[in-house]
Amino acid sequence: MLAAEENPAVWQEKDEKGAAVLYEDAELAIVDKPSGLALHPHTLTRHVPDLEPARGDAFHFVGKMESEMSGVFPIAKSLPCARALESQYSGGSVVLEVGGIVEGVPDEDSWEIDLPLGPDERKSGRRVVNREHGDPAVTRVEVRERYDGFAEVAAFPMTHRTHQVRAHLAASGYPPAVDAIYGGRAEVELSDLKRHYVKKVGRHEKPILTRVSLHARAIGLVSPAKGAVRVESPWPPSSPACAPRSSATALLDPNDRRHQRSAQPSDPQSSVKLKQRPADFRVLELLKEGFPAAPALTTFIG
Repeated sequence: MLAAEENPAVWQEKDEKGAAVLYEDAELAIVDKPSGLALHPHTLTRHVPDLEPARGDAFHFVGKMESEMSGVFPIAKSLPCARALESQYSGGSVVLEVGGIVEGVPDEDSWEIDLPLGPDERKSGRRVVNREHGDPAVTRVEVRERYDGFAEVAAFPMTHRTHQVRAHLAASGYPPAVDAIYGGRAEVELSDLKRHYVKKVGRHEKPILTRVSLHARAIGLVSPAKGAVRVESPWPPSSPACAPRSSATALLDPNDRRHQRSAQPSDPQSSVKLKQRPADFRVLELLKEGFPAAPALTTFIG
């Protein structure tokens, strides 16, 4: 059984962050995990009080998401469901989209990263490319927007290794804009984005992003109870007034890896109004609001 990524040091007793339920049926639940929250099966009801496992069973985690990341995360409510999801993950039929802000401006519109990953012998908890003894790992990356020194990308892991997206982006030369482990930058400040920004003398500049700049935006899989399901989680809002909505649509073919961006019919009963979340992606809004765009680039299809 694949285990959820654990980092107990991140979670403290005083931290009462909750994970909103985006989708739920008799066998499966998909939650919207905030950054900084390490979910564990034995503490799940503390953070998601409205969620209950199937009668006579317990929660099972299938898949991987480190505590520093946010977004969609599936939870099996029964052992048969967990086994079914494990088979989908190992068979490569789970469609996961991870949105992110990376440092650097890629020339290519899309490319595939096929690099085996293994533990870093020099730094515990880090994954590095290991062509001889690493586990096979494949990630497809698409560029959504280009900016001056940064880019918004969508990563689609075809395998699901620990830290796969973060390690692959770093190996391709475009690490997450904020990632102290894989990018070397623990935060982004306004002066990092805006040229000719003048810092005020004697004042510490407050960072606008202090978390890993990756967010699991959508997942497509097959629920044993309802069939094919797609669940989305928008970027965390950058204004307290923002109240994002999620949609769960039982129409996606998880074997379709083309990830067409055309609109999908939605079930109005599955749209859930989520709790307001902190302004942890203000950096994306700033980039979209008119900071210098990257110059036109020759496009190469990888």
